[in-house]
Order: sequence, then C-alpha cells, then structure tokens
Amino acid sequence: MKQKINICQIIPTLGIGGAESVVVNIANRTSKKFNQSIWYIGLKHDLRSEINSEVTVRSFDASTFLDFQSQLRMRKELGQSKFDIIHAHLPRAQAIVRSARADSKILSTHHNMPGLYGFPERYMEFFTRPADN
Repeated sequence: MKQKINICQIIPTLGIGGAESVVVNIANRTSKKFNQSIWYIGLKHDLRSEINSEVTVRSFDASTFLDFQSQLRMRKELGQSKFDIIHAHLPRAQAIVRSARADSKILSTHHNMPGLYGFPERYMEFFTRPADN
C-alpha cells in the first residue's frame, strides 16, 4: 500500500475569512487521500470547529500579530518537520515558511492582490520569495 503524502497548510489565523475557509475546505476534502495538517499562528479560532477529525490542527497561540515568539516557534518546528508539502497562505505565513528552510516542497498562495497588504507583509513576502520551489 502506498504511503499518504503529508501536507501542512499554514495560515495566520482560523478566523472567519475567505482564505481561512479555503484552507479548511481543502484540508477537509482531501484528508482521506492525504495526511493533512493545519498550523496557524493563533489569535482567531472561529473555524477550528469546522475541521474534521482526520485533520491535525496546531495553534501556536499568538496573543497578537506582533507575537514574534510564536512565529519563531512555528519557524523552528517547520524546520524540523517531516511534511512532504507545505502550503503557505497569505504573506505572513509565506515569510515564516520560507525562512524555516524546511526540507519540504513549498507552495504559496496569496488569495489577494499583493498591493492590498500592509508594508511589513509585502516586504517579508517579497524578500523570501526565492525560497519557493
């Protein structure tokens, strides 16, 4: 029997929003075919109850978006992870994933026009972009 591919979806929060709903739907709908995990920095947890039991969920319990300790913890754990694919959603998650140097394939999705994000997010995303594979 062929082993399932391990995929981790990374997003800043699980608050009610378009990108967050897409992440939950992708993980739920593909969890029979792939080992799906959702990791998020924290803050909002509204959609957590919508995730089926086959999907592993990990919050890094950030108290604010400036909680760099949580982001550094996520970065460290990603660097040590055994995921085959890491799918980063939105600029903050993309910068964390790319800087982790995980031994995984990295896929990034913006879900919006880059010019609509704040300066820090655009800056972090732009300068870490070469790490995508």
